[in-house]
Amino acid sequence: MGNILSSPVVVVGLYSVYPGEILGQGAFGTVYRAVKNDWARKQFAVKVITNPVAAAQEVENARKLSLVKHKNIVNILENHQIYGYPFIVMEYCEFGDLDDYFNNVNEPIDFVKKVNFMMQITQGLAFLHKSNIIHRDLKPNNVLIAKDNENPSKKVAKLSDFGLSKFCGPNQLVEIYGGYEWFKGPEYFLHKAGYYTQVLYGSEDVFSLGLTMLAMLQFKRGQKLKPVVENNPTNVEKTLPIGDVMVWRWGQGLDTNVLVDNEIHTEYGKQIQKMKLLISRAISFSPVDRPGAQDVYDALSNIAFHATSVKHQIFAST
Repeated sequence: MGNILSSPVVVVGLYSVYPGEILGQGAFGTVYRAVKNDWARKQFAVKVITNPVAAAQEVENARKLSLVKHKNIVNILENHQIYGYPFIVMEYCEFGDLDDYFNNVNEPIDFVKKVNFMMQITQGLAFLHKSNIIHRDLKPNNVLIAKDNENPSKKVAKLSDFGLSKFCGPNQLVEIYGGYEWFKGPEYFLHKAGYYTQVLYGSEDVFSLGLTMLAMLQFKRGQKLKPVVENNPTNVEKTLPIGDVMVWRWGQGLDTNVLVDNEIHTEYGKQIQKMKLLISRAISFSPVDRPGAQDVYDALSNIAFHATSVKHQIFAST
């Protein structure tokens, strides 16, 4: 495989894949930029799956997800073979992942813009859950940013990377699985210690969503979108994911003031407090205490409405 992808371009069927232009890389494979060889020369993303253990599941997930269409979910178009390796063709998101976008965009990302992205991510997740799909690896690197086809001056957030996703019914207990530890709930760390084997459908995703929202709220340019316990955590807590910190504190909730720096977005005081409470609910220690994705979206809509009003007042006074 390495010899094949050492070429400047690999033509597979209707697509020219560019091995030198890596868009993303994970445990299961690598995503490359590709161009469809027709008159339009439209760009696509092609994921080549090199992990033989995960290949069958990833291809099956891609096949099912190609039937799931939503503005805030990356569109999966087709899958084929490239010299014996499965590859999945997806829409191309030109602004990279959420982490890339936050660090590279030229314009400031104020509270209202952050809430708008949070709403889009949550809308995509709520749609997945309504479609009986759980993501199981939600994090900023699995949220891609593209131009909004309906309004090219705006950006749209799209959930991506469904290699760990599971198709199951609502209110079902599902086994706890892997993913990036920094965005996993306490049940994941308890599972590693031998205490948990299953968790309520969708609740893991909501915890990961809450931490993604927290990372966006805490963001400072030049840093990774990575949620941390703020305001003087212990030396141990500084090195642990928040889900593990909650286990370290053995079931205690985290005060919202240790999650969000009170100096961030001070002009949106009331809405910041609402956001802190919403995040705290989403990352409740007990999975049964977490709201559903649709409930999170509804709460964000309320915050967005009032925050936009504050933003207009700020502009009017300047």
